[in-house]
Amino acid sequence: MNLIIAGKQKDRNDHILLPDIQSETIIEAYRVLRTNLLTIQQKQGIKTLLMTSAVAGEGKTTTAINLALSLTQAGQKVVLVDGNFRTGNVAERLNLPKEQAGLMNLLKGETDLVPAVVSAEKYDDLKVLPKGTSADFTSDDISLDSLTKILSELKGDYDWVIIDSAPASFSDTLMMAGAVDGVLLCIRQYASAQDEVKQALLQLQNAGGNVIGTAMTRVDLKVEDTAKRLYAKQI
Repeated sequence: MNLIIAGKQKDRNDHILLPDIQSETIIEAYRVLRTNLLTIQQKQGIKTLLMTSAVAGEGKTTTAINLALSLTQAGQKVVLVDGNFRTGNVAERLNLPKEQAGLMNLLKGETDLVPAVVSAEKYDDLKVLPKGTSADFTSDDISLDSLTKILSELKGDYDWVIIDSAPASFSDTLMMAGAVDGVLLCIRQYASAQDEVKQALLQLQNAGGNVIGTAMTRVDLKVEDTAKRLYAKQI
């Protein structure tokens, strides 16, 4: 599965969420992504999906949030998990309280799952498990058993568990990749080096990750259309 998410290459503020997007092309791109994932779910039984990238700044958080919102619009019961323990900002993007407990607190045994999962402001159908507030949290606090237990509980309550994570070069992302049903790799047009993408795919696969496809982000549709027309002339 290889999909395109349109956007502006030079716009660093490409944080617009699905209900506020005006471009029908971008909205349709998320519908196509949603349809493909629902089809894969029927075939493979996937419920937990990790969103990652080769490097930072590939647009995976925006893609993860908008994918989660698109799935809720289709009547799916979705929880969005912030698994980026370093720079995760899902709570900020969705206007959740900064002090909200989340995944880090769960992994350290500081809270229970039920109070940690909250409704997204303005998007009540979407549930969120934020990154959390544990100041002294490190990767050593992540145990595969605890992570697997949390994911198992979420799978029992939701149709989809969408996890935003750090790039694939981090050990905690690779641990999560081996614990989820599927991994979607976000690749930003013109920004991701081919060698970096290949290395990320290799690391994810070596960690036991089931990479089900890629999503190319911030695609310049004018360039894309021109390339297609030139290709059509050549054949």
